[in-house]
Amino acid sequence: MKWTPTFLVLDQDGREHHRVVGFLPPEDFVAQLQLGKAKLFYDQDRLEKATSEFQMVIDRFPKTAAAEEAIFLFGVANYKRAHQAGELKKAWERLSRDYPHSEWSRKARPYSAL
Repeated sequence: MKWTPTFLVLDQDGREHHRVVGFLPPEDFVAQLQLGKAKLFYDQDRLEKATSEFQMVIDRFPKTAAAEEAIFLFGVANYKRAHQAGELKKAWERLSRDYPHSEWSRKARPYSAL
């Protein structure tokens, strides 16, 4: 590690699923922990559990950067579950409406064409 604090969310085999570098205020830190848990489920293809956890981040921590990423990944996980491209577009619509200057809004912009 090159910087402290660095916080990693690892699975039982030690594989990294999420990383937080630097100090965060308590609400942001807890949101990142919850996001890390959701990403662990996502990476394990436990998509129903992942979407539930992403939704929790969105609902409980709407003013954090974790919520922006959670909206993006919620849309991707729902797309993978339902194979409906409209789920990706919904994520972009919400991000562009609620977080128009977000990095995640820019990453989701291609979904606007769906």
